[in-house]
Amino acid sequence: MASDHIPSSPSSRTSDASSTSTTSLPCSYITVASVDEMRFALRCETPEVQVKFELAADSSLAAAHKLWELVSAHQRGGDAELSNPDCLSNKEEALRCVKSKLERLRRWERHLDRKRGKVMEQVSTLNEVIDVGGPGARPGYQPHRCTGLSADIDIDQKVDEKEMRGHIEAIRALLLQGSPGSPATDGGKYSLQSCLDREAEEQLDIARFNLAYLQLKATGLELLSGHLVSGIADLEKRFIDEPTHLGASDAEFVNFIEVPMYADEAPPPQASHDFYC
Repeated sequence: MASDHIPSSPSSRTSDASSTSTTSLPCSYITVASVDEMRFALRCETPEVQVKFELAADSSLAAAHKLWELVSAHQRGGDAELSNPDCLSNKEEALRCVKSKLERLRRWERHLDRKRGKVMEQVSTLNEVIDVGGPGARPGYQPHRCTGLSADIDIDQKVDEKEMRGHIEAIRALLLQGSPGSPATDGGKYSLQSCLDREAEEQLDIARFNLAYLQLKATGLELLSGHLVSGIADLEKRFIDEPTHLGASDAEFVNFIEVPMYADEAPPPQASHDFYC
């Protein structure tokens, strides 16, 4: 409940003895921001005064929504009259617009949870592979060696980091000249078994890197998802539960900027009016 509007304060209450209703009673105009304030004001008024309420421009969207339970339009009279039902209607539209935006964030959060679930499935698979010593050498693995030109070392040679990639590619091309795709292996560290062992060791470390990479992704997704959950709750508190000027005018969200956050996210509609925001 908003607490900034006190029904008995001079700024929220005015009387007009010359104004008359169908019962020729003087009118009392009271600005309220919640159902509780309205009920309190009615309990304090005397039967000799017709009460006309005005919904405060900065009433919270939640409080304005709850106010609908007291509103009717049967032209049969009531305990009081709301002088600005347009504001109440616009507050409701603003509430629906805000909720639709928060629902987009919730869909993103659910999307992140699904993605994290898929990542964790692969993390579990990689853990099992690493626990048994790694995936081993690739099926059909053939040793690869540079048997072209010799790799000479020049300790005085310097290459700028910006040019390093091009330098490396040029040297690699020279070293691979004349190298067969699957060179014959000889004894020692170039035996077929030694090559297979090194391949298995490399594949194990690739799996370890892959695991760390996916674990970081999972952690990032978990942190982002958790931040979204708390952030959505904060937005609800600030723009639904607390006083706001949202809905004080026509509740047009036409200048609201939306940015899709994942590939299959539905594009935002072109217009936000008529509750389609």
